Amino acid sequence: MTGSDTPTVVVGVPVRNGGAYLADCLASLCDQTRPPDTIVVSDNASDDDTVAVAERFRRHHPDLRIRRRLRNVGASANFNELVTTTDSTYFAWMAHDDRWEPQLLERALVALDGDAGIAVAHGEPTWIDPAGDPAGRPVRPIWSDSPDPVTRIAELLADDVATHLHDCNAAMGVMRRSALERTRLVQSFPGADKTLIFELALQGRITELSGVHFLRRRHPASSVVAHPDADDRQRWFDPRRTRPATPVVDLVGSYLSAVARADHLGAAERVRIAALVARWSLSRRRFRVMAGELRRRALSRPSPATSE
Repeated sequence: MTGSDTPTVVVGVPVRNGGAYLADCLASLCDQTRPPDTIVVSDNASDDDTVAVAERFRRHHPDLRIRRRLRNVGASANFNELVTTTDSTYFAWMAHDDRWEPQLLERALVALDGDAGIAVAHGEPTWIDPAGDPAGRPVRPIWSDSPDPVTRIAELLADDVATHLHDCNAAMGVMRRSALERTRLVQSFPGADKTLIFELALQGRITELSGVHFLRRRHPASSVVAHPDADDRQRWFDPRRTRPATPVVDLVGSYLSAVARADHLGAAERVRIAALVARWSLSRRRFRVMAGELRRRALSRPSPATSE
């Protein structure tokens, strides 16, 4: 619940061994034309200078808080506790290696304050290289301003490349907390950020802020590059998960679960959205992938003789 003393916006920065780029990230937050009310850096058992970098910023920015873990709990828990341990009207995650242009937060708050139908507002995505220089643009996403959730989900699932689900930029947007708290946050399987965006699109529109950029850094230590294997990436989300990764199976299951829990929608809307998910999942390519994932999971189970 939010009250009169609740901050308007909190930005959470989840990080593990991100000292090389954290100062650039925090500087871009502190230099916003409308700075966050609170910045929380959540360090997930780093063994580099991450905490020292954050502490240097805290000396000059008293609204910066640091949470420090002594054990690696995985990315999902580190992301999610930034939501569950804070309160605000709006919330944003920011990757420790990214930057925002100075007007991004101000523009996002104007958009969200002015239109209750917007669930997420994010800047135009632009790639930068390790030095921070421009490195191209991701595929521009298709998104819908439709007030109809069925239309929003249909457009979200329309194309694997040219939608918000491809580079998942909206997962790092400024979110209406009331919408975010109706989701399951960041679940612990590869592609969980796609589910988060799907769930947010059930709540409201996803808006890109024209003319102000969200700068995404490409570098060898970024999570996608450093963990290209699905099993390895699953352990990045949650080190306790040891079963073979089944990302497409998990993704489809999470979409259908989200639809079933969307009790703010009418029954007919949920049936239509579930049908869209079913059609999307049963494309020939995805069906083959899911069959392979389930077969791999079944073969990984110990037989009764070996499990005694």
